[in-house]
Amino acid sequence: MNQYVMNTMYDKVRDENTELKKQIDILQKDNKRLQEDITFWEQLRTFGGSMIGNMYIKKKKGVKIWIDRLYVGKSTLVELDKDEDVIQWLEDVNIKFKDNDR
Repeated sequence: MNQYVMNTMYDKVRDENTELKKQIDILQKDNKRLQEDITFWEQLRTFGGSMIGNMYIKKKKGVKIWIDRLYVGKSTLVELDKDEDVIQWLEDVNIKFKDNDR
């Protein structure tokens, strides 16, 4: 084989190798994300007495966590990243009822 053919074959193999490394990196990142998702969804089992309809996915310092709306306390609510639900829940916690309210 002449030098041109050798260089062309080498370049082709190098380019394919580079592309395969990129694909491997993408797949490894996808795998890591999916493993994190599985771990997160498995945490739902720790709320055995809760109904799924009362469970919400919220974030605390950017990390997803499960919240049971019926059992969450104010101390937990103030630690959550604020969104429309959390703001409303905090307002609901602060409602004061009187004996003559109907």
